Amino acid sequence: MKTETETPSSAAPSTTPAPAAAPPTPSAPAAPAPSDHLRELTADVLPGGEREPSPTPPTPAPEPEPAPRVQPGPKVKIRGIEYALDAVLSNPELSQALLQTYEQFPTLQKKYVELLEQMRQSPTPPEPPPTPVDPRVQQAQLLASMASEIGNVVRAGYIEEDFASLYPNMTAQMLAHRNELYTLARRVAQFEQTYRGQTHQAEVTSHRTNLDANLDALAGKGELYAPLKNPTERQAFLEHLVQDVNPTVDRITPEWLMRQWIAFKHETILTGMQATTERERLERETARRRAASDGKGSRPTPAPAGEPSHLEFLIGDSLPARR
Repeated sequence: MKTETETPSSAAPSTTPAPAAAPPTPSAPAAPAPSDHLRELTADVLPGGEREPSPTPPTPAPEPEPAPRVQPGPKVKIRGIEYALDAVLSNPELSQALLQTYEQFPTLQKKYVELLEQMRQSPTPPEPPPTPVDPRVQQAQLLASMASEIGNVVRAGYIEEDFASLYPNMTAQMLAHRNELYTLARRVAQFEQTYRGQTHQAEVTSHRTNLDANLDALAGKGELYAPLKNPTERQAFLEHLVQDVNPTVDRITPEWLMRQWIAFKHETILTGMQATTERERLERETARRRAASDGKGSRPTPAPAGEPSHLEFLIGDSLPARR
């Protein structure tokens, strides 16, 4: 006998109990569906949720490689305009023009050389003579330009009024030639002044160079002339020559400079000579006393006379007489 609780034999027995029905709850407003991101984060902890595979991020597109930099090719100038060689080769007209220029170059070069040589050998043609001017027209123009000046010289009394009235053309010619002479005289004076200035400057430079050379040679002739090496002493000596002596250029010789230097420094030289003489006298006296004390006889041996110094030999009788 079957009961109501029994199941047909064909139905398979249930291995897991069915979940209990949830108690009824009051109706509530439906919650908004979670976002995809939130659903992914809560798929493992919330029941009934299914984890969807995360979308694969888009792969960035590879950057295109920079195009290789094209080097500019050679250029060819045809008829004064520069073209790229590729453009010339791709253009039949330009290629033909380039080929024609290349073929004609030796011929054109030869013609240029022949023409240049012919121009060098051929004499220069004479310039055409100027067109003759009617003297009456020229005289009328001169008279018109000199009219005011003729009036001035008449009022100043240089030319009589009757002469200017009777011979106006001659008066204009005279004044024109006078003006040309004045202009020529001014130019000659300017040229003469320039020439004299340049010549004078050259002469001054030459004379000063010779004078310095003579003074340098004189300064190396001993201690008497050694002060000439000092620029201050040399300048003072030159001022003495210019202001006190003022000789002509032809008198300035090495011997003359030597005498002038001794005359210029005679006081210093005399003082030095006196000091030298006194020192030599004392030396001779000392030598005589030593000879007298060392000798055994009663008469002292006389000291040898001193030879003239180099300073006395140079001076000689060149010093002027003392007044």
